[in-house]
Amino acid sequence: MHGRGASPAARLGLSPTQALLLQASLLTGDPALRAWQGWREAADIEVLEPGAYALMPSLYQNLTRLGVDDPLVSILKGVYKRTWLVNQMACKRLGQIVQAFAAKGVTALPLGGLAALLTAYQDPGLRPLNRMVLAVRPSQLRAAAQAAQELGWQPLNQIPANLRYGGSLQFKMRQDPGLELRWRLLPHVFQEEPCRPLWQDALPLDFQGMRLTVMQHGDALFLALADGGWRRDGEPLAWLADAFHMLRQGSIDWERVLARARALHSANALRPPLEGLCDLLAAPVPGALSRRLAALSSRPLDKIYYQAYGAPAAAHGDERGFREVFLGKVRLHQNRPLWFVLLTALRQYARNLWAGAKRGR
Repeated sequence: MHGRGASPAARLGLSPTQALLLQASLLTGDPALRAWQGWREAADIEVLEPGAYALMPSLYQNLTRLGVDDPLVSILKGVYKRTWLVNQMACKRLGQIVQAFAAKGVTALPLGGLAALLTAYQDPGLRPLNRMVLAVRPSQLRAAAQAAQELGWQPLNQIPANLRYGGSLQFKMRQDPGLELRWRLLPHVFQEEPCRPLWQDALPLDFQGMRLTVMQHGDALFLALADGGWRRDGEPLAWLADAFHMLRQGSIDWERVLARARALHSANALRPPLEGLCDLLAAPVPGALSRRLAALSSRPLDKIYYQAYGAPAAAHGDERGFREVFLGKVRLHQNRPLWFVLLTALRQYARNLWAGAKRGR
């Protein structure tokens, strides 16, 4: 599965040293050792690159397996132990949250690193969590927020009057990992209906005495890759490692992944990380998948959504080009028909041109 143009690291949004760290942490044998030696020589241990801390426990485990003798290994062991302890406390908090939600009739789905920790990692010390992310249905958001506050979680932001303008609530409690309640599973999906199958196909999971609901394996992989591809948060190492652990588990229903990409117009967000993981880490992905994603990504609406929500926004003055105006209106009027969005963009563009002409007099 090969992409075109950019290098595997670039397609994943990684620097060369970040790519080496990913390989040193997740590959096996000589490829992992070569990556470790390259990263050890190039990286500044005192000032880690963004997102690198998330891989330190995995790097420790891999170096131990490989028999590497380096003073850094003892430091990494300390990171691993701290991660294990913090995650045990986080799981205790999670059990309290799930129980409180159930009492109010709220169902929550773990997302992001929390979902990966619960289902893909075999060791709770391998995945540092800076927050626990839970998906809740918009109709249950207020009840979930009330339950969290009754447990002592302090909200850092408020529920917007219109749930279109926002996507998550942030909470904090002492030194615990933060809590995030997310009612939009993907940044470009404003309505609950398109994501309903993700909820309907969720499965029960018993984890350390907790009765949880988690996404089906293929759906969890789709969301990990698509969410990272859409949001482009600048620290991709953690979610790429999560996706790789999910891939390594096997038993992926690729038809399901493609169906989700088709229904949620996410092929353009999904394709780069999948291709990059294949090329950089030899991830087990069917060779035909790239071609099928490419066919989906060429659909006009897929391109529009990705430009509007996935591509980095540029700063513009009043006299923006029509393309930028149109994409801005797509963001604003996501639930309206395409003809309405086009007409609104044309009107705004005409106003911008008229205002520019008046200033030029």
